[in-house]
Amino acid sequence: MKNLSLVFALVLVFGVSISAKAVVVKEDNKAEHEVKVQIPQYALVGLSSTSSFTLAPKAPETAGLDIQFSGSSISDNTKWLNYSYLGSTKDKQTTISVKMETVGNSLPAGIGIGLTVGAYEGQGKGSLGQPENNGEIDLTSNPTRIVKNIKNCYTGSGAQQGHRLTYTLKKKGNFDYSELVAGSYTVNIVYTITD
Repeated sequence: MKNLSLVFALVLVFGVSISAKAVVVKEDNKAEHEVKVQIPQYALVGLSSTSSFTLAPKAPETAGLDIQFSGSSISDNTKWLNYSYLGSTKDKQTTISVKMETVGNSLPAGIGIGLTVGAYEGQGKGSLGQPENNGEIDLTSNPTRIVKNIKNCYTGSGAQQGHRLTYTLKKKGNFDYSELVAGSYTVNIVYTITD
């Protein structure tokens, strides 16, 4: 009977020992740690090309005629406005504005540059913006909003992506031929995205 009790006690202790080890092994089969995901907020604006170009009216070929503000020499539509935007909420909106900065001499009195912003074209994704108006605006030193309702999106990069920009040299309402001076004039066109 003593032997049976001893064997039974050993089996009981051995069984408890196995059971305890099984719990330890099960806990060793699980490990965990936290991973944080950070999505950046950004607002970027760019141009398909930052190279300069020249807008020039055509000199008359016959004595007695006026300088000609017509034809391909007074217009350029080779630039495209590109942007990428990701806000802090999916409904947050941003806009793009433009202004003209004079480098050196101001444009002659009565001469201006108009800008037309085309509708979006390209392979971008998201809630792309729309031109503020469908017509031409006069570029000035004051920022003018040109694209509105931009939400989380990207236009694609380079030519044929985003909004086509058409610049046109023109006479303004206060044009006075006697004030016109021949020469070279330079301006910078500055685009800003703001949310």
